[in-house]
Amino acid sequence: MSAKDEAKYIVAGAIFALLLYKLIGVALGTPMPVVAVLSDSMIPSIYPGDAVVICGWCKIHVGDVIVFDAAKKGCRDAYGRLITSPIIHRVIRINPDGTFETKGDHNLWQIKGCENEIPRKYVYGKAILKLPALGWPKKILTDLISFFIQGNNL
Repeated sequence: MSAKDEAKYIVAGAIFALLLYKLIGVALGTPMPVVAVLSDSMIPSIYPGDAVVICGWCKIHVGDVIVFDAAKKGCRDAYGRLITSPIIHRVIRINPDGTFETKGDHNLWQIKGCENEIPRKYVYGKAILKLPALGWPKKILTDLISFFIQGNNL
């Protein structure tokens, strides 16, 4: 097989994977049907490097684990930088207006100004399935990018 043929198979495989991801997203009602967990905030329930499948149309209750868009919510890390990755945390309260309060299982407190009054429109969905260790490729890539761009803070 020539290098050109191999390249065609790689491109075809990538296109197939993207289409499958989009199809799963349509079926589950979310643009982000699978999320890699990057931090230790959900230990012991979910570990860094795990992946979770998200359901966008599933009803959310107190105690459920949800994924929300941290950037749209305006979440910032301890250094004041905008958090651009989705956050996966447990719902600890549903407010009377329908917004959510969350907290990581491993965290002592909520992320200030981030985990309160999360509107439904910022929520990708509820975690319905944990896939242990399947998120490691994304975690490694994210950590490497952070290492080189943000000043070697692994």
